[in-house]
Amino acid sequence: MFKSTSEITLTPLSLPSDWGNIWKNFVEIMGRQNDDYLKSFMNSVIITNLSVLSIGILSAMAA
Repeated sequence: MFKSTSEITLTPLSLPSDWGNIWKNFVEIMGRQNDDYLKSFMNSVIITNLSVLSIGILSAMAA
């Protein structure tokens, strides 16, 4: 869990005070044998990079 319920209600826009749980969750997800998370993450990275590159090229041509 990123933030406790009381933390969310008291300071909804602040960052979590305890970062240890976030890193534990990240390590747990990355350590699993199921590679669906990594596959989805890499697909998102590829799509994002291609989109930014395409927008950059089209914007430069239009300028």
